[in-house]
Amino acid sequence: MIHRFLEHYRGAEFSWGSNDCLNFINDAFLFQRGFKFEPSLPWDYENEKQAYLMYRRFLKKKRVLSLNHLFDQRLHRVDHIPKVGSFVAIPAPSDKALGYAYGVVASHQGAFISPDGLVMMDLNPDTNLFWEIDRCHKF
Repeated sequence: MIHRFLEHYRGAEFSWGSNDCLNFINDAFLFQRGFKFEPSLPWDYENEKQAYLMYRRFLKKKRVLSLNHLFDQRLHRVDHIPKVGSFVAIPAPSDKALGYAYGVVASHQGAFISPDGLVMMDLNPDTNLFWEIDRCHKF
């Protein structure tokens, strides 16, 4: 099922505020669960600096320290590679806005939106974070 969703993104170029990792995972959640993980998305930003400012305001409004913290409140974090369609975060030190790249599990790899479009990356339970999306806590 998630592979049909990923086909939609194959070849799609990265774009701040419309085709970035936040919108990608929000759309993946909508595709799989029938509602958005975060209804306020998409936000109005066009570059990394604006994205960071919107992100900081969002965290303050939600009263959380990070997107990982929000995921921990709403989803079930696991320490192994979960089933297809689950969320994954990989450290991305060059990402000044989030510090992580967020994607979805697609078998033994993760699917992420990058400047090169949709990319598949091997997953590592020692360095990646995972959340199952079918076991939601109260929103």
